[in-house]
Amino acid sequence: MTDVITKNTNDKLTAENFNLDHHLISLLMSNSFFGEISRRIHKIRTDRIPTAGVTWNRELDSICLYYNPNFFIKLTNKQIKNVLIHEFYHLIFGHLTNRRKKP
Repeated sequence: MTDVITKNTNDKLTAENFNLDHHLISLLMSNSFFGEISRRIHKIRTDRIPTAGVTWNRELDSICLYYNPNFFIKLTNKQIKNVLIHEFYHLIFGHLTNRRKKP
């Protein structure tokens, strides 16, 4: 796999055309455990956070992965995969449920 996933070799990767789904599919194909975790959470593109993060979204009544495409376009495929895994580990280790004791 190349260092950057784009539509074709002539396309320049920008925040506007960054597609997290390509990386999530790659993660699912290489590691079904993390792929299954990914399938169960919403992904929300935003520029309101500097990198990425997982949290509970009351409006959607679901766990969400928020990600900033401006951050992700600077990373290699391997780095993107590792950021996603890092965020999924927050869920696995209960950081959303064990750290905060009040709603």
